[in-house]
Amino acid sequence: MAMPLRRVLSTGDLVEEALTTAVGSYSAEERRERIDKYRSKRNQRNFDKITYACRKTLADSRPRVKGRFARNSSDGAAAAAEFEVLPPTNNNVPEWWPAVQEALARQEQEAGLHLCDTADDDLLAAYLGVSSIDLYSPRGR
Repeated sequence: MAMPLRRVLSTGDLVEEALTTAVGSYSAEERRERIDKYRSKRNQRNFDKITYACRKTLADSRPRVKGRFARNSSDGAAAAAEFEVLPPTNNNVPEWWPAVQEALARQEQEAGLHLCDTADDDLLAAYLGVSSIDLYSPRGR
């Protein structure tokens, strides 16, 4: 039983094929028609702002705080409180950081985790191959 032969194209065949069918080889009349079609469509372009009534009604129904959209909540006070910004009391030292450190240390002790032990530092230093003193030096490694 003879199998039908299938033609396999090589790179050279593809290049020759591309040269024989040049892209955009139109006659002068076809070229003129296509240019006229392009120009007529270009003159009909719409650059005005497109508005959708459904989007406007949705935007009008959403809660806003100071002109910006806010999260949907049962009352507007919760949304307003979300955007409230308190002025900093002291720009140099963040007062919240020591409280956060104390809370984290308390949570670690309650959970039985002691992440700041010196034994852990020595273990980390041995793992990294450095002295534990190098971990605390200002110049680092």
